[in-house]
Amino acid sequence: DVDKKPDFTEGEYFQTGKSNTIHLAPSLPEKPLVFKGSKLHLGSGQKLTFFLTIPLSVQVFFSKIQSENLIKEYPTKRLSDTWFGEVFGGEPAYSLGTVFYMSLKETESCSLEAICPIIIYNNSPGVLEVQRLIIRVENLTLYLKDANIITSSIIVEYKGKEIISSASYHYSKVFHGEKAEILANPRSDAS
Repeated sequence: DVDKKPDFTEGEYFQTGKSNTIHLAPSLPEKPLVFKGSKLHLGSGQKLTFFLTIPLSVQVFFSKIQSENLIKEYPTKRLSDTWFGEVFGGEPAYSLGTVFYMSLKETESCSLEAICPIIIYNNSPGVLEVQRLIIRVENLTLYLKDANIITSSIIVEYKGKEIISSASYHYSKVFHGEKAEILANPRSDAS
């Protein structure tokens, strides 16, 4: 039936202008992640390094990879919604769960996950029990190293209950190698 019009009621269709090129790129979830560290305790003046795995999303771009050419983003795994913070001063996030690894070598990840190195310094006078940690994925870069996707390392400095902790995001030769290939810049760079 040549004269029959196509049925566009099912599926998704996108207009890409004159471009006939589609690019796929990895990305991190759109909301912050909350890790529940039920078994992590850190003594005063101590440093702890551990690793998490974060499910990736796949972004589809037309023409070239730039924010204005983003067609659609597909999560590879559905994460549970959660809330971080107080009832009126908190924010929506995704729950990452409780699984962590103590070394990069023992970290079990697949090609649809990124490995996230986290370093915590306990600069308080007491023992730190890591109960909930928010990971601001919009600040993380994705690097490729030895067939693994590794995020920026996160350094958290805890100074005590009455003082707000600080977090910073870094490239590290230890985790990323000498000249790591950047797969995706932080989302915060695109805004």
